[in-house]
Amino acid sequence: MPNITLYDGITNLLAGTPPGIGTPSGTGLAYGQIAPPGTPLPFPFPPGSTAALATGAFTPNTTGINTRTIYTPNSNAGYAGYNNYDPQSLLTPTPAILPPFTTSTLDRTAGYTISFNAAIPTETSNPNRAGFSVTAISSDGLNGLELGFKNGRIFGQSETFQELENANFNTAANNNYVLKVQGLNYELFANNSAAPILKGPLRQIQFNPGQSQPPLTFNPYRLPSFLFFGDNTDQGSATFRLGRIAVNDLPVASPDSAIATVGTPNIKIKVLENDTGGTKALKVQSVTQPTGGTVTVDDWIYAGGEFTNIGGQPRNKIARLYGSDGTADPTF
Repeated sequence: MPNITLYDGITNLLAGTPPGIGTPSGTGLAYGQIAPPGTPLPFPFPPGSTAALATGAFTPNTTGINTRTIYTPNSNAGYAGYNNYDPQSLLTPTPAILPPFTTSTLDRTAGYTISFNAAIPTETSNPNRAGFSVTAISSDGLNGLELGFKNGRIFGQSETFQELENANFNTAANNNYVLKVQGLNYELFANNSAAPILKGPLRQIQFNPGQSQPPLTFNPYRLPSFLFFGDNTDQGSATFRLGRIAVNDLPVASPDSAIATVGTPNIKIKVLENDTGGTKALKVQSVTQPTGGTVTVDDWIYAGGEFTNIGGQPRNKIARLYGSDGTADPTF
């Protein structure tokens, strides 16, 4: 899977195909809204779209999108947000994912991360619901997660939309999140935190699109490699701002670069812990060259698969190898 920037934080495409947010290369996340019955909206909305355009829909990194403006003022009714499928195609039997994504992109077995910048300054919702949610369904179109961002709290949704694991957190601030998915589990990091602020299992979310309010013609929780950022419930609303959004292979960590000041001539630089993907190679520069010391570049290689032995050492499906000669690390 390639490393993909879905939104660069500045490219807002009202006239895009489809309209949404993305990069100069095109729309990475399409804007969509569904409201209760009313006067149909003209282009660029899909057939059947009703109610007014949400305030800030195409400037999410500055003014923010206010989901309380898409229908009756100060109402929680209706859905509004950004997803990686063409909204018009979701009304047909063949939903189309937006390139460069493919339906195999979010491979939970190999693992992936979703990095996103978000601030939710205002939010109101009923219990077990949130005015802003992040949904990620893996490539199997079955196992995934939905995180609800309430006023001062983040939680994981159960299979039947009940709040389960949660963490108190300042969601109103401008935060950089990294959502890591591997196997059947997820971890959410914030602002370069060493430990996750929230973690839990992937789930097979049960949803009847025909019984939702308003009803849907498709089930987003069964769309392979589906992503959504926004308000997907008539029991909540929010104002939210989005910054850069990217999807990367594992292993991925943050930040992109690191400066280390040390009092010893022996320096170790961990490559994979300072690489969030992209096309630029890591550069090691000795500003004050060690005297009689060494600089060690720690370029571990991680291997996963159906094996129980590697390099003569017992390993259960995963191993860490030295980048210098490919031998297994005995301490991992």
